[in-house]
Amino acid sequence: MTETAQFNVGGIVYQVSRSLLQSHPDTMLAKSASDQWQEDPESEIFIERNGFRFQFVLDYLRDGCKCLPITESKIDFIKELEYYNIKVNADKIENDKMQKANWLKLQEFVQSVRAESKKFQLDVICAEIAIYVMKKILGDYFEKCFTSSNYAPHNSISNEYSLYASDSNEKECFAKCEQIRDQIQQDPTLIYQKVNTYLNEVRLELSYIIIKDTTKKYYVYIFKVKDLEFQDTAN
Repeated sequence: MTETAQFNVGGIVYQVSRSLLQSHPDTMLAKSASDQWQEDPESEIFIERNGFRFQFVLDYLRDGCKCLPITESKIDFIKELEYYNIKVNADKIENDKMQKANWLKLQEFVQSVRAESKKFQLDVICAEIAIYVMKKILGDYFEKCFTSSNYAPHNSISNEYSLYASDSNEKECFAKCEQIRDQIQQDPTLIYQKVNTYLNEVRLELSYIIIKDTTKKYYVYIFKVKDLEFQDTAN
C-alpha cells in the first residue's frame, strides 16, 4: 500500500498521508481509502464536494483546530466536517480575527476615500455654479452699463433669476444643480457657504436656492443674489 492516498475533491487533487487518515479511522476519508473500499491503492478517489474548502478539512484533521479566513463561513465549514463524519468541536473553529480587523480597516478606508471624493466633487460643482452666477450677473451688469448711460450700479443685481433645463444657455449650470439636488434640499446652508466662498471674491453673495417642482418631473432652480458692495455703501 502506498504511503499516500490521492483524493480528487471537486476537481482539485490532494495527496493525503495514510497515517493521517488512520489516526481518524471513523471518518469517511479513512474508510474510502481503506483496503475494503479501495481495490487499487494508487487509484484516485473522487469526492463531489468543495475542493477549495477541503484544504481546511485536512488542517482540522492535522491540528484539531482551524482558524478560518474571513471569506469562509464557520457554519458551512462545520457542515463540511460533518459530511466527512469528522468529530466537530465548534470551540476549536474560528475566523481569523486579525484578518477580520484588517478587512474592517480597509472598509473604513474605502468609505473615507469615497466621502472625500464626494466632498471634492461637491466643491468642484459649487465652484462651477459660482462661476456661472458671476458670468450671469456681472455679464449682464457690464453689458447694461455700456449700453445705457442712465444705468445705476445698484440696479445691476437682479433679486432673483431662474435656471430652466430647456434654456440652452443655462442647461450646463442646470445640470450641475441636478447633480447636487439632494444636498441642496437636505443641507442648503452648506451649499450656500461653498458657492459664496467664490462669489464673495467679487462682492456677491448667494442668499438662497429654491427648487421648484413644476410637473413632478422637471425642476426650476431659483437663485437670489445680493450685491455686498452696494449694501455696504447703503449702510
